[in-house]
Amino acid sequence: MPAFTAAEIEALIPRLRRFARALTGSREAADDLTQDTLERAWVKRELWQAGTNLRAWLFAVMHGVFVNGVRRTRATESLDALEATGAERSDDGWLLAKLPAGTVESLLKQVDSGDVKTF
Repeated sequence: MPAFTAAEIEALIPRLRRFARALTGSREAADDLTQDTLERAWVKRELWQAGTNLRAWLFAVMHGVFVNGVRRTRATESLDALEATGAERSDDGWLLAKLPAGTVESLLKQVDSGDVKTF
C-alpha cells in the first residue's frame, strides 16, 4: 500500500508540468516527461519515506528521468554520427573519424618529417 495517495500526486501535477517545461523547453516533451515521472514514481513508491516532502521527491524523480533521457539521446546521436561517417566499430576508421579535422594530416606530416617522439 502506498504511503501517498493518487490525490496527493494529482494535486502536484501542475507543478511537475511547469518543472518539466523548464527542463525540456517544449510542451509536448514536458507532457511526456511528466507522464514518465508519474509512472516511475508509482512503480518506485515504496522508496518514498513517509513524512518527507512528496513534491521534492517527485521533482528528484523527474530530474532523474530527464537526465536518463538526455544520456540515452546522446548515446543514440553518437552512434548515428558514427554510422554517418561510414566507419564501422570493428575498424580503426571510427577512431580517426572522431579526431578533429586536420589532425590526421598534421600527424602524418610529423611522421614524414621524422619529428615524432616515441616513448
